[in-house]
Amino acid sequence: MQTGIHTGAVAAAQDLTADQPLRETAWEMLIRALYLAGRPAEAIHAYERVGRLLMTELGLQPSPALRDLSLAIRRRDRPAATPHVRGVGQGLLGMCWS
Repeated sequence: MQTGIHTGAVAAAQDLTADQPLRETAWEMLIRALYLAGRPAEAIHAYERVGRLLMTELGLQPSPALRDLSLAIRRRDRPAATPHVRGVGQGLLGMCWS
């Protein structure tokens, strides 16, 4: 994928996390987009932020899926589900997950 696509996905996911900060799926999209944009340190920082937020606000740990994503990033593995562009308006952020 091109860097510009990742940059757009990062911006859209950042907007989602700002609008719905307790929605884990928005954070998952942000973390994945940051990693795929070549920004793994920022992806890990986002994971740590959502972890603190969930604990502070809800007394919960991140979901197993989010923890697995963080672990994959720390190991520099490609995340299990990676986005590919389907077209604008199709799927969330114009992407689908496979």
